[in-house]
Amino acid sequence: MNHLAHLFLSCNCPDRLVGNFIADALHIKEVEHLPERIKEGVRLHHAIDAFTDSHPEVHATRDIIRNRFRKYTPVVLDVYFDYLLATCWSTFSNEPLSIFSQRVYGILLDRLDWHPEPLRKHLPEMISKDWLSGYATEYGIRKSFASLSRRASKSAWLEGATEYLLDNQETLKPYFLRFFPDLVTHVEKACSQ
Repeated sequence: MNHLAHLFLSCNCPDRLVGNFIADALHIKEVEHLPERIKEGVRLHHAIDAFTDSHPEVHATRDIIRNRFRKYTPVVLDVYFDYLLATCWSTFSNEPLSIFSQRVYGILLDRLDWHPEPLRKHLPEMISKDWLSGYATEYGIRKSFASLSRRASKSAWLEGATEYLLDNQETLKPYFLRFFPDLVTHVEKACSQ
């Protein structure tokens, strides 16, 4: 899962939300120095990734798109699943996406000291361009893939990703709609322990 899903699945705990957000940008030694609640968010992030990577609906979706995206299949699916979450937001949340996004930005800014330097640099752009709400738009998903393409060694494999995914949405979306409720249930159980 990508940013939006990880932030959504943070058990309504601001410190866990921050840990969940910064997890991929941290080195192991950096985690040791974090407050316990933020460490819980880092652990939650890894638990979400592990559950996602092992889920049969995710495997099935990856099998469908693997020939098209090859080694980029997992990251393409992460971005696409955030797009689907954003476009189906009211199915999973009573809080409008725009309000959720603004609340999350406030939490991230309030705990900016815990962010690794690269994320501190990107957070103002993320907020000013409202990346989280942008996941619900074709423009937002297109920008995500353009950003990935600039960093990819085989950027040609990402060309036309938006068109491909939107053209095949009728086939792909049901896999997400079967997978994501399982992930929500899994996280709710983990957070209640």
